[in-house]
Amino acid sequence: MIDMTRDELITALEAATGPSRELDAYFWAFLQPCQGVALDGYGPPEDFSHYEYDPREDGSVDLFIIKAAGSRLRRARRASPLFTASLDAALTALLEGWAWRAQSNGLAAVCPPGYDASDYAKGATPAIALLIAILKAGEKG
Repeated sequence: MIDMTRDELITALEAATGPSRELDAYFWAFLQPCQGVALDGYGPPEDFSHYEYDPREDGSVDLFIIKAAGSRLRRARRASPLFTASLDAALTALLEGWAWRAQSNGLAAVCPPGYDASDYAKGATPAIALLIAILKAGEKG
């Protein structure tokens, strides 16, 4: 699995020149809590160590179940939302109750309830800027 840290994902999104299905997949994989996956037919849950998400260039994400013994089972392939192309998709990553602003010049900001959205992030599109702002807000806690 190719992992991308929060900082690496921010850097990749800042360098993007437009929507990217690969970055959609990395963003989606970054958000996944690795929970709620049906394990039917894969043995008892205590046999499993963790889950891994493997983003692909086409925007899909492979989900793998890692058994405690170290074997890797592919569970599913899912298409990621069009985060970098769509404000609607990007907004699904925003925490409930948070405020946001996005401008046509590629600036966006997010903030928790009761605060002013004044820390702007810059991206090639308003959706990308919003994703960067969401990730940066997560750094601050």
